[in-house]
Amino acid sequence: MRPYLNDPADRDRPGRRRDLPPDARAGVIRVFPAGLSGPVVASRTIGGPTTGLREPRGIAVSGGKLFVADASTRHIRVFSQLANGDAAPLRVVSSPATAFGFLDDLAVSRDEIYVANEVNNSVDVFPINASGNVAPTRSFARIGAPFHGFLPFGVALF
Repeated sequence: MRPYLNDPADRDRPGRRRDLPPDARAGVIRVFPAGLSGPVVASRTIGGPTTGLREPRGIAVSGGKLFVADASTRHIRVFSQLANGDAAPLRVVSSPATAFGFLDDLAVSRDEIYVANEVNNSVDVFPINASGNVAPTRSFARIGAPFHGFLPFGVALF
């Protein structure tokens, strides 16, 4: 997939996965074939009322699944990697047990989902097959007063 940057100010921000770009203002995800240059058209778009997407922010692909952190709804939505149009998510990880604040980014590694939770100043970790109202298996955050030096805007795993 070709990286797509829909916000020039966000161009060099570390930890941003842009494999399948979110269009936060429209509540859709536009997918572009790899290797394109110049003016391009999306090969498919994921969006519509059935998707539940309102402000997709972080996106990761793993095991044939598309994982999306939705900032407005405070949900993680999991779609088929080949989803198209107004597709229903395969599953949704939601609040209140999750204690999600503002979801800005996510990453997937083997059997876990890592989510940058800006409001709670934490990175929350969930099993890759999590669904429904489920608490994170673990979280990590800065020790001490909130909002002082730890606002996770992105997640990168290596």
